[in-house]
Amino acid sequence: AFVDLNEKFGRGTSIAMVAGFGLARVVTSVVGAFVKLAAGIAVGIAAIASFAFVSSNAARSLALTREAAEILTPALRGLPWREVTDATGIAEARLRDLAKTLIDVKVSTADMPMALRAIATAEAALGQGGADKLVADLKAGKISAAEFADTIVTKFGGVVARQLLGLEAQGARFKRNVGDIFNFDIDPALEGLATLVAMFDKNTSTGRAFRKATKGIMDPIITNAKAAAYVVEAFVLGLSIGAVKIYIAVKPAITKVAELIGIDPSKWKLESVLSAAATAGELVASAVLVSLGVIALFGAAIGVVAGVIGGLMVAASLASVAVIVFGARLLAGGVSAAKALGSVVAGAVGVVTGAVASFVTAGADIVAGIVKGLLAGGPAVIAAITGVVGGAIATAKKLLGIASPSRVFGGIADDTVEGFTSHVDAGTDAAHAAVAELVRPPAPAAGATSSSVSSSVSSTTSNASTVVIESLTLPNITDPDAFLVWLEGVAGKAAA
Repeated sequence: AFVDLNEKFGRGTSIAMVAGFGLARVVTSVVGAFVKLAAGIAVGIAAIASFAFVSSNAARSLALTREAAEILTPALRGLPWREVTDATGIAEARLRDLAKTLIDVKVSTADMPMALRAIATAEAALGQGGADKLVADLKAGKISAAEFADTIVTKFGGVVARQLLGLEAQGARFKRNVGDIFNFDIDPALEGLATLVAMFDKNTSTGRAFRKATKGIMDPIITNAKAAAYVVEAFVLGLSIGAVKIYIAVKPAITKVAELIGIDPSKWKLESVLSAAATAGELVASAVLVSLGVIALFGAAIGVVAGVIGGLMVAASLASVAVIVFGARLLAGGVSAAKALGSVVAGAVGVVTGAVASFVTAGADIVAGIVKGLLAGGPAVIAAITGVVGGAIATAKKLLGIASPSRVFGGIADDTVEGFTSHVDAGTDAAHAAVAELVRPPAPAAGATSSSVSSSVSSTTSNASTVVIESLTLPNITDPDAFLVWLEGVAGKAAA
């Protein structure tokens, strides 16, 4: 910059300009420093004044409270409140209560300072009520005020002295000391403040004027606040209505698109959706990178046309890297998809397997339940069946007239025997003819001679052979097969 100035304005002018600028910067910095210092001093003075005013006001309030207590109880006047507070750490308000306790037990005015310090020491060491026993002894006249003070100071004086070395006690003492330093008579300032405060009283002329001015400013604002609220409300309602209209207009389209591409958000799971979205983001990033590589490659081609070979090399490198990254992403996506598909298939197989196992278990439970129910209800089932069968038997006995023996079955047996006998008699002739035909020998062949049966069989010879059975005794045979065997034997004897 200085070289440029020197060329345009000459060396001397340039030096003057730079020097002037530097001087201006120095002056500005110094003035700014003084301004900041003055502001800091002003702020510090204001803070000190505020602290002094607050401390003086606190001391003034304490003094007024003490004055009121001394007016109410003259025996409290002239007690060393501050000294006892510094020696024990007990606040003055509590010291006044302890002093009233000593007055009640008839401690003399001369002994009051000593007794007050002693009872405050006991409370500082033991807590509130720590000196109650000694106070009771003092009230009963068992010990004097001097003995009371000596006993407490001897026992607890060292403990309280060490307590006052603590940070909390020293902090409280430091606050009291600083308050004493900044304890001023602020009554004139308070009187002036009272005058200023009175100016804002609505009953004074200044108060009425200020109220009128502020009312004139605020009334229009307050009056129009309701209208402004209406405007805001209308805007918000319009915004809500517009949003609802947009939703109503877009919802069918969104539904159709979802149906078209088979989207069913009701079955989505947050974890899988987030994973799919992250994978899609990675693939899109790869695609964008490839696109940028292609654009760079296209720019490189233009650069080649323009003679920029380096651009082509850079673009080609970018494209190569992009293709590699894209391929890797696609491969990773394919692996992830394969894993996801495998997980889905495994989950489906698991569901089917679990369902089959569930059905098998359910069947076994059903059978076990039936068996258990039958076993549990066996006696009831048997009793029911027994009752039904018993009822059926009783009914049958009643209908059949069974009374050991049954008259009905007796009649049936009689009818049966009678019918059997009648039919046997009726078929006797037929039976005789059948037997005769059965035992009749076959006709002899032509030219054959007749044969004779010895002893019980006699025969006559004619043109046809005839066998006459004169006498035949039938054995007691009831089985038809045995009868046929016997008959064949007879026939064999006859033939012999």
